[in-house]
Amino acid sequence: MEVVSKIVRMRAVMDELRQRGRPVALVPTAGGLHEGQLSLVRQARERDAEVVVSIYPPSHDPGLTVDAESLVGEGVRVLFAPDENELFPEGHCTRVEVSGLTERRLGLKTRDELVQVTTLVTKLFHVIRPDLALFGWNDPQQLLVLRRLVRDLDLEVEIVGAPIVRDDEGVALSTHRDDLGEAGRKAASAIYRALQEARRLVEDGERSSRAVIDAITTRLGEEDDLDVAEVEVVGARDLTPIDRVEGLVLLVAAAVLEAEGREPLRLVDSLRVDVAQDS
Repeated sequence: MEVVSKIVRMRAVMDELRQRGRPVALVPTAGGLHEGQLSLVRQARERDAEVVVSIYPPSHDPGLTVDAESLVGEGVRVLFAPDENELFPEGHCTRVEVSGLTERRLGLKTRDELVQVTTLVTKLFHVIRPDLALFGWNDPQQLLVLRRLVRDLDLEVEIVGAPIVRDDEGVALSTHRDDLGEAGRKAASAIYRALQEARRLVEDGERSSRAVIDAITTRLGEEDDLDVAEVEVVGARDLTPIDRVEGLVLLVAAAVLEAEGREPLRLVDSLRVDVAQDS
């Protein structure tokens, strides 16, 4: 595996890689690789693709070495690890923003953070020119924003949404999972259980979004340290709130953990539910 830090070299490496005649899959990361991100690499390889992983913000040793060793074991060909000045040199003033889908916060990131992601990913797409890019459903808003970005700008990239990888308690694996602490992981697990109970409610025939929302809200209200911030049932393709649970939908719940000795922590989770329309 080659570790590349310069755009000029990355473009040359990609020209060489494409001569193999296989599709190129990009897995963008922020480093500190975990099982969830490695599962994206494996899914890309299942598509018989040459896999390129990017790390940004820049990761330094020993973290970069550990990540590189993990990727070698997964058969990754190229790791793109540019520093900040390489991707966004002094004077950089262009931002790529997707409006509409970013008006409400239904994922892990604020609107400004989503703009940072869309700007970064657009630049990665231009440098690497992948055929597909893989992102997890752990942040559904980010995933759908990127799909809209690709559609609106006619970028020749397929955005692949991958299932959430969870631990034994149902907490989504992420770079910051270990930073949650025991209280944070317990709260995240409670949100997941509330969503599971709501999904079972839908599977048992409930079609009222209000009833589903009320069930999740009531369940989360039983957690002493959690303040419910947002509970919605939305379309899984456009995040539009819906009154009736039909087709492919997302159950989304956000809550704030008020834990002693730390700043309030916002936790978000979601479940996709595919409901056949009633005849």
